[in-house]
Formats: sequence, structure tokens, C-alpha cells
Amino acid sequence: MQDVVGKNTETDNSATSTLQSPITNHQSLITNLPISQSPNLQSPISSLQSLQAVYLNPFYFAEVGVAQRAGRLLASPESQLGVFRAVAWDKAFDWVAERTGGISLADRQREAVQMALTQKVAILTGGPGTGKTSTVKAILELLTSKGKS
Repeated sequence: MQDVVGKNTETDNSATSTLQSPITNHQSLITNLPISQSPNLQSPISSLQSLQAVYLNPFYFAEVGVAQRAGRLLASPESQLGVFRAVAWDKAFDWVAERTGGISLADRQREAVQMALTQKVAILTGGPGTGKTSTVKAILELLTSKGKS
């Protein structure tokens, strides 16, 4: 995030240094981009409080699209996974461990599985080796056991 988000002065100084010309020249160019003038398109420059983010277009629209889709899911009627609200989770995780060759999930992975199966939206993130694949396998095992796909 540090490369794309910062206080305006930090961003300005970095851009001035990188581009080797005053930022004032570039601010007017950005403001006059065709996308900035179109009422149907949003600018790839986004502000959050005092921070300003500058995105490459594909990343900006991907992030906006994910946020919009998550909002629609949250606003949707009751989840079709209501059957998981009454699950005895300790037993379910023991069952998953048996089915997956004894893989035991860490507490945070168990929380992620429960969230994925009881909430309308859950986003699983983490670096390499943090257990995302094992978590997803557990989710899929439990979904399959209840006839969900």
C-alpha cells in the first residue's frame, strides 16, 4: 500500500522525484484524463480520509467490483447455508480431520471455516504457507457433506 497510498505531500514528492518534473504539471494531466470527464466512469484516483490512492485501472476496477459484489451479497436475502448455524463445530472439525488424513486446523482456520459457512460474505486472505488451502479444503468437505456445492 505504501507505493500507492499516502498523504498528498508524500505522493507529490515521490511523483516529482520519480518523474523528475514538478507534480503540478501532472496533477492537471490526471484531472484532464478522459476517464475524469466521463460521468459513466469513475476515476482511478480514490480518496479515503486524508489519504489518496492511485491505482492502475485493472486493479481499481477489480477492487471496486469486489466491493460492489460483496455489498450485493450482504444485502441479499437469507443465506442458503443456514444448515451450518446448528453445527457442533468441534465434532465437525474432528470429522474433517479424519476425511483429510488427520489435518488439524488451527484456531484461526477454524474461525475462517465457521465464518465462511455461517456468514453471507467471508474473504480469506494470507501469505504463503498460512493455511488457506487447508481451510478451503475443510470448507469444501463440510459443504459436500451437507449436499451443497
